[in-house]
Order: sequence, then structure tokens, then C-alpha cells
Amino acid sequence: MKISLNDWLRQGTIQPLQWGASLSDFFSLWPVEEENFKQLINLGYPFLCLDNIEFYFEGNHFNHLAELVIKVWCLSEKEPSAYFDYNWLRAGLTYAQVRTALSELNILHAIERGPAYNTPNIRTASGCLFAFYADDEQSDENVILAKIYLTEPH
Repeated sequence: MKISLNDWLRQGTIQPLQWGASLSDFFSLWPVEEENFKQLINLGYPFLCLDNIEFYFEGNHFNHLAELVIKVWCLSEKEPSAYFDYNWLRAGLTYAQVRTALSELNILHAIERGPAYNTPNIRTASGCLFAFYADDEQSDENVILAKIYLTEPH
């Protein structure tokens, strides 16, 4: 059964993984990917990657999962994931479409703006951060979703 990313976004949990998971947990959960994970490590990647989701660990030893980055700009409806159910997530989603989808899914969220970025960001009640990018003259409503960050709660 595929892992639903909607659950991750709603709850901030990453079942069947756990925050603090280690490399051996990844090998247990996805044994057919073990060689791919080892290859990334041997190439010097500071993260593991599986179907456009990057898994980041504290330190350099892959022993404490602390952050996930969903690379939404890479998702294609034509290339479904073997492991994840992306549901409504796909490349090209606008800020307005994301807000609508979150509202329809009853995922509580707020808008964040700040001096460090030019586009609005969306943060869910569970702490997930939706980050957007824009061309030079795009309005807020038309900026495009780039990545979603899920971070271990402290």
C-alpha cells in the first residue's frame, strides 16, 4: 500500500517512518531500495532520496531523520510513485490552488511572509511549510509551489 502524503501534511507525522529513524529503518521499510540508498551515500549525498522526497538526517551518519523535503516541482501525473500517493500534489500548482486544496482537505494553515523571501509561504497547523517560487512579475496568486518541508517537531 502506498503512503499517503495527505496524512503527513495533516498530522506532521511520517508514518510508517518515525522522526529520528536511522538508515537501517529505511533498509527495513524499503529493502529493494537499499542499493540505491547506499549508492547515494557513497556518492557523498547528505540525504537519501526516494521518488522525489529527500530525507535529511542530523549529522553525517544517517542515524537521526530530522527533515523531509518533497520536491513538488518534480512531480508528474504521468510518472506515479511506487511508494507514495501524492494525491493532489503535482508540478505547476499555484498558491491559489494549494490554498484551495488545503481548505478542501480541512488542513489548517496560515500564510507567512517575511523579509527573507518574496513570495508568501503556507504553514500548516502540523508545521509543514509550503514554499513557492515566482517569476519576476507574478502576483502572489500565481506563484508556483516548489517544495514542501516537514521537520521533526521539537
